[in-house]
Amino acid sequence: MLDRQQSPPSRNAVSTLRDAALARMRAEAAEAARRQVPPDPASGIGARVSKALVSALARPHLPVAAVRTRPARPAPGAGQGLPDCSVLPGPALAQVIAVSFFINLLMLASPLYMLQVYDRVVPSGSVETLIYLSLACGGLLLAMGLLEAFRAQIANNLGAAHQAAWAPLLLDHLARKSGIGTARPDRTPLHDLDVVHKFVSSNVLLAFMDAPWTPLFLIALFVLHPWLGVVALAAAAILTGLALMTEALTRNLYQDGHQLRGRSNVLADSVLHNSDAVRAMGMLNAVRLRWHRAFDDGAHLLGRANDCGALMRGLAKFLRPLMQMAILGFGALLVIQGELSAGAMIAGSILMGRALAPIEQVVSNWRSIIQAHSAHGRLRAFIAGELRSEPQPMDQPWPSGTVSVDGVSVLNPATGKPILNRVSFALQAGEALAVVGPSGAGKSTLARVIAGALAPDTGCVRLDGVEQAHWPDRQRGRIIGFMPQNMQLCDGSIADNIARFEDGSDQAIHTAAEAANVSALVNHLPDGFMTEITSAGAPLSPGQCQRVALARALYGDPPFLVLDEPNSHLDSEGEGALIEAIAAARQRGATIVIVTHRASLLNQADKVLTLVGGQIQFFGDREGFLSRLAAAA
Repeated sequence: MLDRQQSPPSRNAVSTLRDAALARMRAEAAEAARRQVPPDPASGIGARVSKALVSALARPHLPVAAVRTRPARPAPGAGQGLPDCSVLPGPALAQVIAVSFFINLLMLASPLYMLQVYDRVVPSGSVETLIYLSLACGGLLLAMGLLEAFRAQIANNLGAAHQAAWAPLLLDHLARKSGIGTARPDRTPLHDLDVVHKFVSSNVLLAFMDAPWTPLFLIALFVLHPWLGVVALAAAAILTGLALMTEALTRNLYQDGHQLRGRSNVLADSVLHNSDAVRAMGMLNAVRLRWHRAFDDGAHLLGRANDCGALMRGLAKFLRPLMQMAILGFGALLVIQGELSAGAMIAGSILMGRALAPIEQVVSNWRSIIQAHSAHGRLRAFIAGELRSEPQPMDQPWPSGTVSVDGVSVLNPATGKPILNRVSFALQAGEALAVVGPSGAGKSTLARVIAGALAPDTGCVRLDGVEQAHWPDRQRGRIIGFMPQNMQLCDGSIADNIARFEDGSDQAIHTAAEAANVSALVNHLPDGFMTEITSAGAPLSPGQCQRVALARALYGDPPFLVLDEPNSHLDSEGEGALIEAIAAARQRGATIVIVTHRASLLNQADKVLTLVGGQIQFFGDREGFLSRLAAAA
């Protein structure tokens, strides 16, 4: 038996490139949703906090009692909506605010301890009072530390649950959109989701939760002495104004800089993806100059924003100890005048430090706040504008193999011109169709539409009379074997790729490899079927990758096969193995669509379809096609 890595079942063999990531992310989402414990409205906040403190000591992972998550893909017929896109839903926000209130209330323990020690214990010389005060203050500080840990765990779990709920949906949607026309897949939503997750899991969010309780400490300062409250209030106003000034000066610089940096990254990805052509044709210098312009412009704007932010942070670092010194100075003056005790002076200094700490932290981390705010805004706009809740269709009976293409048109999103224009034909079960035509005629686009990798703009494809949209992804992956023109293997072992990253049996992998005549080739590798390959196919040659991709298409004996230029990288031996595999698939009754430029594969077809300019010029029996060719010659 093969000792290969197991993975969750893939959802769609047609889109093999994303199967592994989607399956793993959906498993994480299901596990995160399983861990959620709904809040008990009948219990008070004090009871929930007490239970959480006990749980904190008993286990490392605390439950989150407020995240409204739903499965990444609705169950068939459930008609459920999308998950809540709020990072802090209402119940979770109420819980965090309540815990923050108790934390900030307990922060008063330290200044009160100082006040009592200096004003009561020292003058009286009572050791017993000092011991009891110290024990009480220590207990309160311990409770505050446990609440801090609980609040941080809430934030971490909220971020993880939010990411686990949305990442599979975003990846699924982006994978469906990718590759249409000449557009490159846009990974910005996934990056934005990661930025939001990091922000929610950071201490900056907790500083925001502490900021609303700053008035609590200011009131305590006013109670000690009005002048102490005035000094602290002025300090808080100055630091808040500094934060607003930082926002006004850096927001546009960061946004424009990151936009330009994103353009340079897209260009760099393009260069790396086409590095052979860039190097061979001497394009590197010209491309590098264009990349450098976008990179330098973005770096200049980001540098200006960073300089401004550094200046504001430095100013905040200067003002904070200055204000601390000012309140001590005012306190000392009041002590000299007999209006304040020494203990109240020390307590006032501690209280102002607590009041200003969250404001200073917000100012110091303003860049990450702007990035998270922008990312969350883009993510909400993307979710509101592009994502839709789609009920998963019910399973269909196992198909016999008939295919009908009815008025299919596909538009190029970049130009608006049709790649396919009202293409219609039908195949009976067990028939083989060869699709031929000049380059750019739309042959590969037609293959992707038939395989379900690309949704047509108009028209539809029916498998056994059922529209493709009505076949659930998990079932369509079993009934269609697709071999794209660029092969599109995934990082993993050869066995994983052949099995489409399913938890399949070793026998099924061997059967598919034998059907593609690739077993001998794989067994000659040092690690055999356990040989790890990259998405580019290394260490396999293009021809070997194509034969592995053929085995993947044949895995599970699907009744529909769509092969796009399956012999483009094959030598004579590989092409012979391909022809044998096609003949064996036909013998078991599979319906096959082959996109080809070579006459050798025409002999395997019952019918031929000629595409020119996205339109059908001929569709009929192979003999009729060959007769037309002979007449034209």
